[in-house]
Amino acid sequence: MTIKNIQNETIMDTNDPNILLSTLKNQHDIIYSLDVNHRHTAVYGSWLNNEKINPEMFLGKTAIEIMGEEKGRIHIESNKRVLSGESVNYEWSYNFDGTIEYVQTSLSPIFGNNSNVIGILGIGRNITKLQRANIEIKKLHRARKMISEFNRMLVRIDSIEELSKALVENIVETGGYHLAWTGKLIDGKLIPISKHGYDEKFLDSITHDLENINCAEFPAGIAIRSRKLFISRNSKKENLSSTFIEEAEKRNFRSTAAFPIIIKGKMFGVVVIYSNAEDSFENPEEINILTEMIDDFTFGITSNIKDEELSVFRKAIEYRERVFSKIFNESAVGISMLSLDGKIILTNSSFEEILECTGEIINGKLLADFIEKSQTDKLVEKMKKLEKDEINLISDDYQLTSCSGKKIWVRLHLSKISFSDSDESQFICQILDVTSNINAARKLKEEEERFKALYDLSKMEFEDEKEVIQFAVDKAVNITESDIGYIHFVEEDQMNLNLLVWSKSVMEICNTDIPKNYLLKNAGMWADALRQRKPVIHNNYMEIEQKGELPEWHIQLKNHMNVPIFEHDKVVAIAGVGNKDTDYDDYDAQKLTIFINEMWQIISKGRSANQLRKFKEAVSQSLSGIVITDINGVIEYVNPSYCETTGYSLNELVGEKSSKLQSGVMKKNEYKKLWDTILSGKSWIGEFRNKKKDGTLFWENAIISPIFNENSEIDNFVAVKDDITEQKKLNEELIIAKKNAEAASSLKSLFLSQISHEIRTPLNTILNFSNLLQEELTVCSSSFDLNDSISAIKSGSHRISRTIDLILNVAQLKTGTYEMKFEMVDLSKVLSDIHLNFLDEAKIKGLDYELNLFSKNTIIFADSFAVSQIFSHLLDNAIKFTTDGYVKVNLFNGTKNLTAQIIDSGIGVEKKYLKKIFDTFSQEEMGYSRRYDGNGLGMALVKGLCDLNNIKIGIESEKDNGTIITLVLPKLKNASFPSKKPYRDNNAPS
Repeated sequence: MTIKNIQNETIMDTNDPNILLSTLKNQHDIIYSLDVNHRHTAVYGSWLNNEKINPEMFLGKTAIEIMGEEKGRIHIESNKRVLSGESVNYEWSYNFDGTIEYVQTSLSPIFGNNSNVIGILGIGRNITKLQRANIEIKKLHRARKMISEFNRMLVRIDSIEELSKALVENIVETGGYHLAWTGKLIDGKLIPISKHGYDEKFLDSITHDLENINCAEFPAGIAIRSRKLFISRNSKKENLSSTFIEEAEKRNFRSTAAFPIIIKGKMFGVVVIYSNAEDSFENPEEINILTEMIDDFTFGITSNIKDEELSVFRKAIEYRERVFSKIFNESAVGISMLSLDGKIILTNSSFEEILECTGEIINGKLLADFIEKSQTDKLVEKMKKLEKDEINLISDDYQLTSCSGKKIWVRLHLSKISFSDSDESQFICQILDVTSNINAARKLKEEEERFKALYDLSKMEFEDEKEVIQFAVDKAVNITESDIGYIHFVEEDQMNLNLLVWSKSVMEICNTDIPKNYLLKNAGMWADALRQRKPVIHNNYMEIEQKGELPEWHIQLKNHMNVPIFEHDKVVAIAGVGNKDTDYDDYDAQKLTIFINEMWQIISKGRSANQLRKFKEAVSQSLSGIVITDINGVIEYVNPSYCETTGYSLNELVGEKSSKLQSGVMKKNEYKKLWDTILSGKSWIGEFRNKKKDGTLFWENAIISPIFNENSEIDNFVAVKDDITEQKKLNEELIIAKKNAEAASSLKSLFLSQISHEIRTPLNTILNFSNLLQEELTVCSSSFDLNDSISAIKSGSHRISRTIDLILNVAQLKTGTYEMKFEMVDLSKVLSDIHLNFLDEAKIKGLDYELNLFSKNTIIFADSFAVSQIFSHLLDNAIKFTTDGYVKVNLFNGTKNLTAQIIDSGIGVEKKYLKKIFDTFSQEEMGYSRRYDGNGLGMALVKGLCDLNNIKIGIESEKDNGTIITLVLPKLKNASFPSKKPYRDNNAPS
């Protein structure tokens, strides 16, 4: 992946994608990237903002294709070193539209996921201004030195030949030019007097006869003929002789200066200087100094030097000193002179502006005092090598601290200067403020790291959530140049935080169990991002008074920054970093926010995908059939259950309309109502009679609902269907069974009514006539046998009547036909009436029969007939099963209830029978051998009537030790009563 691709992908994720592009395009540096084939993949920089240079000249091309073989080869060789994993710095120059530009290039490898080099990141800095200043200073220094040297020679040398030799040697050795020679004009021919420098045989290759056209068209000839200084910087453009051009190119002579020598108006000869640099002789000050030196040479040729001429000579020297001083002081580049021990001796105004100090403060201090401590040793070591001439130049970037404490990055050039008139040597130091360029490069590198981190993070979409968060925290530490980092999740209440992950750098230091849960109110300033809902920066952490104390295990903080992570306007997490070497700023907060939010997007996608997977599994494994269609009813999905129900496969249904399964049984208007409902945005619930693949008709219950998109538009419909064919059959059978049951119930009621009528009518006749017979027989006869017979008839008739009443009453309870009539009932009166009814029977048996009313307020809210039946049956049983002893009825008053007890000394009941005592047709003694008559319905009726009146009944009894029956009756009118319902007997036949 190229830097351009990474940039383009990441820029789209930022809030304002134009910020980075604008920054890159307006950088003074050229910022570019190359692929492994040395081709440019991206180019940015303000150099490209003109018509003559634009990105299209670079993109997709190599340096050789752009600059040619000779110029491009240096770049290709450097690229090869970078592709092997090195970082490379080098300087080069190029001629742009006739102007030489100097560039310093820094190359770094771009690593891929497998740590292999996938490209090159390059930053090209234009150092033309600095280089030219450096060159000009050196030239002027050499020129000054030439003049100084030549002036000393001029005083002691009398011979023209010796003076000429000293001149050319001084020009080459001290001035640094390629070749110099002097010539004297004799009889139309130019005769060389002295020559010195590279390839002196060059003079033998050209003719010196001014009558010869070739001689007239080379620089020396032109200068003599024109009697003016002639400078050539491009031989081909100046119509020089082809011979001269050819020979000059062989020796790499790029520029030439020819100075005519005129003594007292007559042409004496010429001084010619050759240079291998095209930009030589461009600086007017350099030409002035050379011209004045040639003038001094001309002056020295004369036989006599008069006092006034010497005065003129001295003034010229003073003038040159002033020129040099002006250049030194007005240079835009910071320049200073240093002693060999590194002390600053002299500074120009630009140097003082960069360090924000005056010369008086700077002078006498070591240059190293202003250099960042981490770089001081490196600079001092290099200065020692420069002093010993082991190296020629120090050229590198250093960070300075100005007198105001400001951090400044400078391009520093340091060279050694020696003076021929003394043994003294000095350093000349030049500095150019490149802070903006360095910061831009640093930010670009940081952006590159962030882009790569974002790219790597984007590929973790399907990784474990904990691994994604750990990766994000560690990368957040790196891209913010911090030492520590963490992420806390915020609970739904926004008041509790859970520590999720610390960076690995923290866990390597902390050996204790770090707390996982925090209350926001107890959390320190590290939770301010949650409180303030925005990024928060705490620089100079230890100086903040309200910071609070850190736990013993906690790493000491120099500074700290954390940011909130939002989801739907709620803070879901906070991420923080700390202990950066420099202060955190808004740019750090922006980087951290973008990166951590990208992490949260991946986590959210992962959670959504996991949730979707669960939904998919739930749909797939659902026992109900699920069908999803588009808005036109075309099936897009069916689950396996629906395929199993219908007999169709997934492929047979997808793409078909849902009407494929219609049986033709349902009417069209029913389908119309369905579509009108779901298209209106509502759900439809109903039943279908559809057809399976094999033609079988089946019933299904369906719920069909619309699915809306983010624009509240219907995109799909989902139907949840269940096969209810068997349920339909069961319902039909239940309906039939219900009809049969209702018919049986009707028949049962009719039977009971008929039986009641058919039995009671003749039974009443028997009883009535038995009474008449007994009265008649009593008058006519006193036969005890006949009376006993009639009494037996009456007793049997009463027993049959009582049995019929019990059967009918129990039947009413079981069928729910008993009509309740709640009213205010005086329980004392009811018990008194019942007591009188059983008084004769108790006397006949000789029982101690008592009614004890221990309460005055005995009003209850109940069904009067039911209460009478309850106590009548209970007293009847008590007297029946008590041979001797007593039967007592006690009534007590409570706060909310009345309590009645029926106590007897009768035969009692075994404990194992007590649990069945309320069952219908249940008796302790069964069969013809039982001692007491009865049908087993009395206690069942009592229990049923008690339940209907919310009366609680309890029995305590032991065999042969009597029985206590306790009833608790609510006496409040607003007491709750059960609704009318059938009495259920689990043991009764169905």
